[in-house]
Amino acid sequence: MAEKKNKKKSDPEDLDEGVSLEDFVIPQKVDAFLRAFESCAVDDEEAEQFDETRLRTFFKAYPCKMGDPLTIYLAKLEAHQFRMEVGLSGEPAIFVKLRSRKQASSLIDRMDTVLLPESSVETE
Repeated sequence: MAEKKNKKKSDPEDLDEGVSLEDFVIPQKVDAFLRAFESCAVDDEEAEQFDETRLRTFFKAYPCKMGDPLTIYLAKLEAHQFRMEVGLSGEPAIFVKLRSRKQASSLIDRMDTVLLPESSVETE
């Protein structure tokens, strides 16, 4: 009897050679992070700490046979001045604070202007 080869390709670990780790990185998640947070000092009173576990959870970036997609997310964040620092606990983390509504709204407006074609930007 012939062996069936109906293997589903939904598991990243079973994909063909033409797929790269970058294919599992979602740029919109980075954009959302940039809109929501701004980099800050470790000792800032409003600082939130994104350690490895929190970053993996936020981006859903878990290691697979192809590598670790978190490294790509970290590189993209570092390009926007979000660098890992060592906090009081001794663990590396990215320290952020929430953007004010005014800052976030302004950033969203600028990103819409740059990222969206004119026909898709609503006008009042």
